[in-house]
Amino acid sequence: MVHIPVLRSGQVYESLTRNLLTDIRSGDPVGEVSLANPGLIARDLASATENQRIMSRLGTPELIEKCRAAAQLFMEADLPIGDQLQSPDDYLKQLSATTGMPVSLGRGNMGKIHYVLSQMETVLGGLTRGLDTEILDSGWGVEGGRRIDVPAPRGSPAVFSRGEDRDDLRQWETLSYADCR
Repeated sequence: MVHIPVLRSGQVYESLTRNLLTDIRSGDPVGEVSLANPGLIARDLASATENQRIMSRLGTPELIEKCRAAAQLFMEADLPIGDQLQSPDDYLKQLSATTGMPVSLGRGNMGKIHYVLSQMETVLGGLTRGLDTEILDSGWGVEGGRRIDVPAPRGSPAVFSRGEDRDDLRQWETLSYADCR
């Protein structure tokens, strides 16, 4: 029976609290999933800044290449899941058993995931109107003689007041994502 652990900062964690996965047709156990309780999540969130710092060492081209490699591995390789290896065919059988999804649909969805991961550079090009990926790393760039700032993700301290009247939106300035890291 396969055990799906919690991944904490890229490390496997086997929780004492687990959910059993059963075959929807027979009720037989297929696997179990470790659960992350609120305390565990809170501790991991406390180290989020350090994890973000580590990830920021990787440039966009390197992340795109990792997506390309992951796409191939997802479709072809036996990958670790807990203390076992899972082949693409094992994944499809377990997916079908626990969800009722036909294997053919699961295989089609695997193809879609593979396509998106292998074409991440094209996806980013479409989302950024073809901007150089270097702009994503630096947080800004120049296009057509104009400065382009990459907006910070939701929840980031991307907007700061320059004046004392914080309600006066005319005094607000948008900072680039790189300035907010």
